[in-house]
Amino acid sequence: MNRAGKNLGTLTAGGPEDRRFRSFFGCSVIVFLIAYNMLIENGLLPSNGKFCHYFWALLFMKLYPRNETELCSLLGGIDPKTMRKWVWPFIDAISELQYSVVSTHGHFYSS
Repeated sequence: MNRAGKNLGTLTAGGPEDRRFRSFFGCSVIVFLIAYNMLIENGLLPSNGKFCHYFWALLFMKLYPRNETELCSLLGGIDPKTMRKWVWPFIDAISELQYSVVSTHGHFYSS
């Protein structure tokens, strides 16, 4: 996000940093970090998976590219095989969180 060597500053929900992050990865920074911590706490982090691979997975899900080459270019020029090696295990791990992240706020009203 072109932040290398710059201080982040105060992150507020809906602030400019949060909006940029959300537009790029599809979720707020807070949700991003909560989900990553939940992967760790629930033992779902793929073996040898790194924080950058989690970024890759979220970007993949946000863009869902028809052409893997474009995404690989965005990810720094990695090859498609490497991208698939890390993206899909993280997506599977994130999907396992559905059993831990269930909203109980939905109410159904009968007429």
